[in-house]
Amino acid sequence: MTGRDVETYFEDGSWRTRRQDSKAPFASGPSRQQMIAAGAEVARWNQVRHIIRDRDGTVAEVNTYGSAGLPAREQADQAS
Repeated sequence: MTGRDVETYFEDGSWRTRRQDSKAPFASGPSRQQMIAAGAEVARWNQVRHIIRDRDGTVAEVNTYGSAGLPAREQADQAS
């Protein structure tokens, strides 16, 4: 993982999305799907990975966005 990777996670009753080099989320709300969409868009723009975590903090999915803007998915157990 690089500090620029994007992460979607659950904390304090809401879903949040942030760059991993930042403590503060750039988006938050009650909808997991909306936060995943926001995270995927930013990861696409920056051509970095988007790490999606379950409520318990475990990595559920990792998508890597390259120059084509399409995700290359990794298995969750390989992402840690």
